[in-house]
Order: sequence, then structure tokens, then C-alpha cells
Amino acid sequence: MADHDVTVTRTIHTAADRVWTVLTDPDLVSEWTMGARVESTWQPGASITWSGEYDGKPYKDKGEVIEVEPESLLVHTHFSAMSGAKDTPENYHRVMWQLDGDGSSTKLTLSQSGASSAKEAEQFKDSWRTMLDQFRDVAEAGSSTPH
Repeated sequence: MADHDVTVTRTIHTAADRVWTVLTDPDLVSEWTMGARVESTWQPGASITWSGEYDGKPYKDKGEVIEVEPESLLVHTHFSAMSGAKDTPENYHRVMWQLDGDGSSTKLTLSQSGASSAKEAEQFKDSWRTMLDQFRDVAEAGSSTPH
């Protein structure tokens, strides 16, 4: 894998259990991933897929769940055939979601490794910023914690 990493952090004004639900519930995931449908058992070694439509074309991204600590940590791989890369291990990105909650708010840090260049890393970072802003909106909309 390349050594261009991306990290994006958001403070979400709700408890970690709500953030975890927004991260793993298929109906809520589709609200912050442009309608993509996620499927996984969220157990280490389990497959994970994201299915949707982009620019009028169907796609199905895939990966594997590596590590799970509910309400604290999720690590998985990710591969998208839309990248044009071959489906080989070196073309999978590693995505880590870290949740650090204090009861009323949660710091969510997303780290992605495996970008092939600084330019690609910046594109990933821009996409994650947008998605995590939407993630925060979804999480806070279902929260009873005032902000």
C-alpha cells in the first residue's frame, strides 16, 4: 500500500452509542453515504459491502471487518472497483473509525491509509469531510442531547 494517509475528525454532539448506531445501521448509513446500502455482521473477519448508484451506474464496494469494539473502534478494509484498480490486497484501503465519547458528545476520528498519491489522499480527505459533516447531521438529528 502507498503511504499517503488521511485523517478527518468531527465532534458530534451526542453520545457514543448514537454515533455507533449511525456508523453501523444500514438505514442510517445510507443517509450519510449518498444512498449506499451497507451490509455486514460487524464481526471481525466478516465481509462488508456498500451497494449503490453513482453517476447513474450501479456499484458494489467491498471489504473485511478487521477489529470491532462497539461504541469505541471499528477497523475495516475497503475496495472500490470504480477506482479502476485491480482487486488485489495492495489496492484495499484500511479505514479506522475511533469514537471518544464523554456522555454528551463524541469525538469521531476517521483514518484511511492506502491512497496512492498525495493528490488522491486530498481527494479522499475532501470526500470524507463532506460525508462526516452529513454523518454529524444524521447523528445529531436523532439525539436527545441539546447542542
